[in-house]
Order: sequence, then structure tokens, then C-alpha cells
Amino acid sequence: MHLTKALQLVRDLIPLNPWGELQVIATPITAACAIPDDVINCTPPTCMAVHRAIRRLKDGKAPGLCNTTAEMLEAAGPDGVEWLTSICRSAWK
Repeated sequence: MHLTKALQLVRDLIPLNPWGELQVIATPITAACAIPDDVINCTPPTCMAVHRAIRRLKDGKAPGLCNTTAEMLEAAGPDGVEWLTSICRSAWK
């Protein structure tokens, strides 16, 4: 019964059109005309930043969409940090 309630809540939160596709809600300010913020660091992530992020992950949590757990990322060592950094940098472009 709880799953049914959760699914209904999700349906209520996500606006759907009659054909079942997500609607894109336009905002008055788009990314193209946004004013750059000098406080936000927009440089690609470094290996050190990725390593720090991996260390901050909590052990024992459920894996994400790719079935990768925090323990797996930690066990990958320096080679895994470099691999994940390269993925983050390619997504950053």
C-alpha cells in the first residue's frame, strides 16, 4: 500500500501532459542570459577533488543507477580516481 501512495506522490509532483511526456517548465531566466557568478568554481574537477568526494561517501548505502557503491569506488584506488575524474571531465565539457 505504501508503494502505491509513493507512486501517486511522484505522479502529482511531475507534471505530465495527456500523452504521458514530461513537460518542460520554462523559467524567465535561462542559462544563456544568466549572469556569471565568480564565487562558483566552474573549472573541471581535479583528481584531488574526486578523491575527496569519494572519501566523503558513506559506506553501506544502496548503489546508484550504475550499481556502483561507495566501497567499490574506494577500493578502486588511484586508478579508479583517475578513471572517474576522466568521466567527470568528459561530462563537464
